[in-house]
Amino acid sequence: MVKEFPYICEKGRYLPMVPIMVGNLFQTYAIIDSGAEISLFRPEIGKALGIQIEKGERMELTGIGGRIVIYKHIIPIAIADWKIKCRVAFSHEFAASVNILGRNNFFHFFMVKFDELKKMTYLETRSK
Repeated sequence: MVKEFPYICEKGRYLPMVPIMVGNLFQTYAIIDSGAEISLFRPEIGKALGIQIEKGERMELTGIGGRIVIYKHIIPIAIADWKIKCRVAFSHEFAASVNILGRNNFFHFFMVKFDELKKMTYLETRSK
């Protein structure tokens, strides 16, 4: 099954963001980033879920913005009516204003297609 998600305008730019339900607590948005190796969420989300961020698997993440310390956890998220357990990292040093869904783990559940001209993201569940 394929689901369509229109890009969302964020500060004048259209981004491939999707609404996600985190745990059963609240809805937020995350950008689907095929250039990101790992999913990275704002630390406030981990705190809202009651996660002690520093108890996760610690590692250093290096990217365009430099190096930050991250802590990996598995959390339940839902996109539309699909529920998955996603490997997500949290960091107190994460300065971006949006959550990121990266390749490692999230892309294992879905085939992802971006249509820049139509400003649409298409997600298709993988056959098991």
